[in-house]
Amino acid sequence: MATFSYTVPTVGGSEDTWGTTLNANWANLSTFLGSLDSAELAVLGGLTATTAELNLLDGATATTAEINILDGVTATTAEINILDGGTAATATTLVDADRLVANDNGTMVQVAMTDISTYAFTALSIDEDDMVSDSASKLPTQQSVKAYVDTAIAAVTSLGVGQTWQTVADGDITRSGNTSYQNTTGRPIQVNVATENNISFQVSTDGSTWKTVSTGISGGDKAPHNVIVPDQIYYRVTGTNIAGWAELR
Repeated sequence: MATFSYTVPTVGGSEDTWGTTLNANWANLSTFLGSLDSAELAVLGGLTATTAELNLLDGATATTAEINILDGVTATTAEINILDGGTAATATTLVDADRLVANDNGTMVQVAMTDISTYAFTALSIDEDDMVSDSASKLPTQQSVKAYVDTAIAAVTSLGVGQTWQTVADGDITRSGNTSYQNTTGRPIQVNVATENNISFQVSTDGSTWKTVSTGISGGDKAPHNVIVPDQIYYRVTGTNIAGWAELR
């Protein structure tokens, strides 16, 4: 650090000696102060910083431009401390007008919650009515789930769904004993036949080899045959004494 030195004039010396000594002192003072003007020196008039506080600047490498970044900063100490590893949480109900700080390709910006919502929706969800991608990492939208379920329900071929009872008595169907029929509805049907005199209900996969699945009662009592007939299966009643015939199809 630069030092200032001066010479005390000799007591009783000549005027020339005093003048020379004082001029030399003023020259030394001018060199010590450098280019400081009166306005810059006046700044020190109200300085309250301690030596320890000023020593913090000793060795600082910040440039004028870097220090000027702080010019106009209105952040409070509490706000700056949040950036300094703050861990205290605040219960907050986020709304569309709220903002979050993000690094946008090297530039720090405030991002609206609506932008974050749009990004999250695009990145994490998928809108496929047929779920064809079979993704294990994305969530389906409500609309796509509903469309998928509605389509699946519409394609259900369970017995009774979308089917009605049709009877010979009402003229809905024409049926007779000892005649084979084939279920070609594309789904199972239920056949209900009331017979007498030991008449049986048979089914076949090819229309030639038959298997008895229900046998009537001898002695004149009516016997109900309730049989589920799968799609493409043949069926028949072995006799003509039929009291009633109905099919759920």
